[in-house]
Amino acid sequence: MSTSSLTTTLTTHPPDHLASSIAQQLQSANKAIIHHPVFLLCLTSALYFTYHLTRTLQPSSWPTTLLITIPACIMTFLLAAAYTTSPYLEKAGRVERSFLRSGNEGDEGGERGDIVVVTKYKGRVIGTLVLRIMHGCSEVSAHLDDRVVRDEGKGDDGDGLSQVPVGVIRAWTVEQRYRGVGIGKGLLEFGVRVCRERGARRVVFSDGHANRDVGLGVWGVWDWDGEREREREREGWARGYLDVIQGGMG
Repeated sequence: MSTSSLTTTLTTHPPDHLASSIAQQLQSANKAIIHHPVFLLCLTSALYFTYHLTRTLQPSSWPTTLLITIPACIMTFLLAAAYTTSPYLEKAGRVERSFLRSGNEGDEGGERGDIVVVTKYKGRVIGTLVLRIMHGCSEVSAHLDDRVVRDEGKGDDGDGLSQVPVGVIRAWTVEQRYRGVGIGKGLLEFGVRVCRERGARRVVFSDGHANRDVGLGVWGVWDWDGEREREREREGWARGYLDVIQGGMG
């Protein structure tokens, strides 16, 4: 990839691939569930039970009945998997409908709408960062753990996050095939600079940002291809790198 073809700018319109990135998480979660040993064991047991029950109850026409019941059994399990991962669909729907908030020039302290940063490669959006500058504890605490609001980001004067404008990252994603070449870093650096220019002394990730992994209970234990673990590692790295950026800016 030629870095000369990359451009990072502010925009007022959210790109479609923000919801698409959540759809990629949905696909990964579906794979994890379908390959889960408990899921496979339950499906195999159900098929085995269906086979023997059909042969016992309908000894003369069991092959025809089995051709109907086995697909129905498999479809039931696939629908159960889809239901388990439905939180991803709900999250994608929220992103498409009402995720972004428009700015209002009449707000105290300036615009309070979402800031959208995009990176384009040859004119096509491949990375997105969405953040919002928030003022006061009530706004910040809706996105961060109370301990963070109380303790993290205190300056020399003792001011905490609740007492100064805070930039809160609500979404951060890069198209999968372009990851690992520094695009995510560039988005974070650009976002921090914009927040500093608009008076925010601190930038943090929202605990419920749009691209955060959705917990799926026992199904989430089985990560068949390691993708979900890599997602968690990327998020941990991003939070650490965000601190490095801000430390370097003073």
